Amino acid sequence: MYLFVFSFFEICVYEMLCSFFFNFNRVKEGVQHAKKGDYRNALSFYDRALDFDETCSDALVGKGAVFANEMKLKDAIESFEKALEINPEHSNAKLYLTAAKTKAEQIKEEMRQRMKSHEKEPIDVNSEEDSNSEKKRARHSPKRGEDRKAKKQKL
Repeated sequence: MYLFVFSFFEICVYEMLCSFFFNFNRVKEGVQHAKKGDYRNALSFYDRALDFDETCSDALVGKGAVFANEMKLKDAIESFEKALEINPEHSNAKLYLTAAKTKAEQIKEEMRQRMKSHEKEPIDVNSEEDSNSEKKRARHSPKRGEDRKAKKQKL
């Protein structure tokens, strides 16, 4: 009969390795789903890894990448920043954070430009769109219904 005696240190190392491989596999599966465009399942795997170890910076980077691909830039930036708090040297987190912030700025600038261009455009009250909406309002106005009743009474 064999009797195995493990030290506390050996047990801790074993648990750390199990944790690492569990999270590594969850993140790996999440990446595979994300590459296929299956973002819902990718997020599920990243969340499983984070449920097991909330300091898994790779899972946070993966989540951030999914959010960025879905144009949820605020969530993406938050995920990348969390990953960098945990691991300040994470190269993908740095790269993706910069890209997400740049894209968010571009979108803000585009919106500012659109708002400025709309402020400068004169409103054409004779446009076809405006005249169509006027016709619709006239059709549904209570006055028109009153006109019909008056015509029926005259007949």
